[in-house]
Amino acid sequence: MVGKLLFVMERYCDANPAMGPTNSESQLVGAVESTGLVGQVKRFYFDDLGQRRGKAVMAQLLFQDCEVFRPDLVIYTPIQGPLGEKLNPPDAVMVSIRAELGIKVHTHLWDTVADDAHVLSRLPYSDTIGVVDSVVGQRFAGNPRIVQSYPAVDPRYFHDKGLERDIDVSFVGPLSSPNRVEGVNFLRANGINVVVAGGQRTGRLSWEEYAGLMQRSKISLNFSCNPYDGSSQMKARALEVMTCAAMLMEEDGEHTKRFFEAGRELVIFSSPEDLLVKVEHYLTSAKKRIAIALSGWRKVSGMYNARNCWGYLFKRLNFEVPEELAEDWHFQQHEKQMAPKNVQRSLLL
Repeated sequence: MVGKLLFVMERYCDANPAMGPTNSESQLVGAVESTGLVGQVKRFYFDDLGQRRGKAVMAQLLFQDCEVFRPDLVIYTPIQGPLGEKLNPPDAVMVSIRAELGIKVHTHLWDTVADDAHVLSRLPYSDTIGVVDSVVGQRFAGNPRIVQSYPAVDPRYFHDKGLERDIDVSFVGPLSSPNRVEGVNFLRANGINVVVAGGQRTGRLSWEEYAGLMQRSKISLNFSCNPYDGSSQMKARALEVMTCAAMLMEEDGEHTKRFFEAGRELVIFSSPEDLLVKVEHYLTSAKKRIAIALSGWRKVSGMYNARNCWGYLFKRLNFEVPEELAEDWHFQQHEKQMAPKNVQRSLLL
C-alpha cells in the first residue's frame, strides 16, 4: 500500500480555467483512489501555480511540498507540446525530488502518440513511466522502467446502473476527425439515430452526464484512429463503454484487439458501410448484442480495472499489495501480448 501519494498534475484542460477540470481528475486520481491501495492523497496543480506565480516559484513550492508532505510516491502527468515546455515543472526539480528527497516518481503519459522523445526525456527523474498508447509501449517493451499501461476507468462514474437502454447508438466524444464525421453522418443518412455529445474541449459534460449516455446506450461507438496524426490508439472511451455495459463497436485498429476479443467482447467495423451493416444487425439481434456487451463488461471489470492496473504498478515500484494482486496471471499475459514478436532490449535499461 502507498501511505502518502502526491499527484503533480494539471488542474485544467489545456491549462485553461475556461475549459474546466482536467480529465486526469477522474481518469487518474479517481481511478487510483478507488483501488483502496493508497492512504493520504494530495494534489499539486503545477499549471495553476505556474501561471499565477511563475515557473520558478511553482518549482520551489513543489519541492517544499514534497519536503513537508513526504509522499511515498509522486505520480506526475506532464503536459505535452509548447504549453508543457512553458508550464511543466523543470526537470531539475523532478530530479531533486527523486534524488535528494528519496521519493519515488511515476510519470504517467496519456497521448504519447508516436513521440519517443516525449517518453525518453522523462527517464532521468522517473522510477517508472506508464505509457498508455500501445504503439509506443511496444517499442520500449525491453525497458523495465517503461510500463505498458491501459486507461483504467473511475468506477465511481463508469459502471452499469441498470438504466433503460433508450439510446440505440451513441458516440460520446467530439467529432474532431474526418473518420468520426464520416461514420456518424453515414449512419444518420441511412436512418440510424446517433446521439453525439461530450468531448472535453467541446461538450464539457459532467462525469455523471458523460457516463450516463453510455449507460443508456445499446451500442456505443469508438474511433481508434488518433485525430491528430492518424495513428491507431487504445482509447479510454473503449473501456468506459464496456464498463457501462453498452456494446462497444470500434473502428478497426490493432491495439484494442490486443486487450479484447473481436466478435466476443466488442465488434469491429472497417468502413462506414460496414458500420451501418453491423449496427443494423445488432440493433435487431438483441440477444447477440447483449451477450457481447456482457462479455466486454466482464473482461474490463474483472481484468482491466483500476485496482489491477495500479496494484500491478505499485508492485513494480516495490510497494506491498494484497496477495491476490501480487502474481496476477493476466498481467503476465498482458505483457506477453503487448510485446512485439522480435523484442530488442532497450539500450536504456
